[in-house]
Amino acid sequence: MPWTQWSFSAAEPHSVFPRGELQRLQAVAVRLRTNGRFDPRWMLRGHLSQHGEILAKTALSGRAFSLYTRHGIRLAMLGSVPVGAWVPFPGSAVTLASERSEFFADNLNSRIVERYPGTIGVHPVPNRKGLWSSEPQYFPLGDFLGPNVVVWSEDPGTRIIGTPFERPSRPGVVTAFLIGDTNFSTRIAVAPVSLEGIEDMADFAQQNPRSAREDLYAQDVPEGVISLTVERALNEEEYADLKRRVAAQPVTWVPIRYPPGKTRAQAG
Repeated sequence: MPWTQWSFSAAEPHSVFPRGELQRLQAVAVRLRTNGRFDPRWMLRGHLSQHGEILAKTALSGRAFSLYTRHGIRLAMLGSVPVGAWVPFPGSAVTLASERSEFFADNLNSRIVERYPGTIGVHPVPNRKGLWSSEPQYFPLGDFLGPNVVVWSEDPGTRIIGTPFERPSRPGVVTAFLIGDTNFSTRIAVAPVSLEGIEDMADFAQQNPRSAREDLYAQDVPEGVISLTVERALNEEEYADLKRRVAAQPVTWVPIRYPPGKTRAQAG
C-alpha cells in the first residue's frame, strides 16, 4: 500500500500489544518551513522561529495518535539513554546489514529489514466463552526510550487525523513533534494503509476526533517490507559512558499519567 500509519502510544511492561492502553501520551507538534536541514535538537531549545517559519503548532494528548505518510519518518532519541528495540511481527523474515552512512562519512549504518507476511492486521476472534481475547501483536512495532523523543517527516502529505494537522502540509515543510518526559518509552506500531482508508478515517474524525486519532487501521493488509536504519549509533566511547551511567543508576522512577477517571490502583 502507498501510505503508512505510524501509531504512537506509551510502551508498557506487559505483553506485546500494538499500542499501550493505560498511560497517556503527550506531545507538542509543529509544522515548520525550515532555513536549511531540520535539526531535532531545535525542538528542545524553544527557539524554533530562529530556524524557519512556524506555520502551525498544537498539543497532542491521549492514549495514542497516528501519523500518516507516503514515505518514512525520522526519529531522534535525545535523552541520556538512547536505546530502542525493534519487535518484528511473529512470522516475519528479518535480516541485519550494514551500509555506508549518507551523512557520516566514517560511519556504517546498521539496517534492519523486515519482510512481513500477509497475516499482519488480523484481529483476534472470540474465545470459548464468547468474549474477545486480548489483542496480540498484529503489526510490526518499535519501542524507543525517552525522554525527549523527536519524530519528524519531510513528506508534504503528512497528516495527523483528528487534529489541526489532519490535512496534508506543503513541499518544503517539516512536520515534527516532541514527546517529552511523560512516558518511559514510546511505542510505534506500523500499519500499511490505503488513501481511501485515510480519507475514511478523516471523515470519521468529523464526528469522533478522539477515536479517529487513536484508532489503528483495522483492515487486513498484503505482505510487504519495512526497514529501520540507525544513522547515528553510539561510538565506543559514548557506549562505555552509557554503560557507566546505567550501572550507577540502574533503576529510574517515572511519573505516569493515567486516563481521566482511572486511579493508580484501577490502572494496575
